[in-house]
Amino acid sequence: MARKKIKIARLVDECRRSVVLKERLEALFKKADELSVLCGVEIGIVVFSPDKKNDEYEWPSRDKFKQLLMRFLDTPPVERLKKLTTNEMFLRKEMEKTVRKIDQQKIEEKEMEQLFKQLYFGEKTVFELDKRQLIGVRNLAIKVKENAVERRIQLKRSTSTYSVTNVFTLESG
Repeated sequence: MARKKIKIARLVDECRRSVVLKERLEALFKKADELSVLCGVEIGIVVFSPDKKNDEYEWPSRDKFKQLLMRFLDTPPVERLKKLTTNEMFLRKEMEKTVRKIDQQKIEEKEMEQLFKQLYFGEKTVFELDKRQLIGVRNLAIKVKENAVERRIQLKRSTSTYSVTNVFTLESG
C-alpha cells in the first residue's frame, strides 16, 4: 500500500510534533550511517530546537561529533573552501556542459547536412557511411520532412484564409 504524501508544514500538536521529530531523526541517522559506510565519509549531525532547552541530538554520539567538529574547525578556512562546491559553481559547470553538448550537436548537424548534400548529388553512396553517419542522416531527413510538412500546413492555412477573405471581399463589393 502506497503512503500518502503529507503536507510539509509545522505541526501544531506538541505531542505529535515530538513523535514525528523522533521518527524522522531515526530515519535521518540511519541514512547518515548508510551514507558513511557506503561512501567512506565521516558525518556528524546536530539537531536542536530553539523552543525547548534540553532538546538536542547529536549523531553518532556527542563525543564523536565534538571530535569531528574540532577536526573540521582546525582545518584552515582556505582548505575548507577548496572542497566546498557552491551552487553558482555547480550551475556554471552544468551550463558549460550543456553549452559543449549543444555545440557538439551543431557540429554533428552540419556534418550530417554536408553528408546529405553529398548523397543527394551522388558524391557519396550510402554504403560509404558508417552507422553513426547513417543514423545522423536519417534523423536529418526526418527533421527535414517534418519541417516540410509544417510548412505545407502553414501554406494551406494562409491560402485558405486568403480564399475566404477574397470571397468575402468580392461578395460585399
